[in-house]
Amino acid sequence: MSLDPCCPCWAFGTMKLLQTRIFFERPGMRSDDYTAHHICQAMGMPGFAVDPVLQSAGEALRLLLKPSFDPEICITIISDGQRVEARVVAARWMIWHLFEMAPMMTYRDQCELPIACFQEWVKSAIVSGKSADASGIAIDGMSVESILIKNGELVVQTGRDLGEPYFSRKLTGQIIQTVWAALQDVNCKNALALAARYEQVSLPSLPAPAPKMPIQTAIIGTKEDKIELLKAMKKQFG
Repeated sequence: MSLDPCCPCWAFGTMKLLQTRIFFERPGMRSDDYTAHHICQAMGMPGFAVDPVLQSAGEALRLLLKPSFDPEICITIISDGQRVEARVVAARWMIWHLFEMAPMMTYRDQCELPIACFQEWVKSAIVSGKSADASGIAIDGMSVESILIKNGELVVQTGRDLGEPYFSRKLTGQIIQTVWAALQDVNCKNALALAARYEQVSLPSLPAPAPKMPIQTAIIGTKEDKIELLKAMKKQFG
């Protein structure tokens, strides 16, 4: 592959590339890469189940929401027995639409929740984990992965594989609605409002500036093409 630095098209293309993430060799996300662990990492977290926040909490319930047509959201609820805190990390755009896993800009917020609510959710999560109903592929819906940890030990995990039980849709709606009411960040509230629709829960969308969509450029080629392109960019811009 040869690039002429004097060509206006090359100069324009290079300027655009400097503002984008560049992906090589693969044109789209593979379902094998679209795991809870990788999604959480893309949102700036250590992982889904492997996270010091979960291991250090007395009890922790984490939900990963994967809507079919809206950005992913992770809700982490932790308790030390005295107080309950919810932390929300919402992707600004759909991670599934990336060419491959890469860091994603997020909205973040946290809030306190009633202890009584959390205790009821934990009981319901355990029941969901023992349900005979198996999870499935969400078509025009929202799949939910969950994990419940107590004193650093796994209690129940749902929604990871097709053979595993699914997390209660009713419980998901209750959690979204309660967390939405306690949050302050408008963008996080709007992200939860979008997810709530999949669980037949209606929450208002609040006025907020629309985020600027990043441009992603897919370059189909070999590693040699990548090296040559990077050399040309370095030569052009130093």
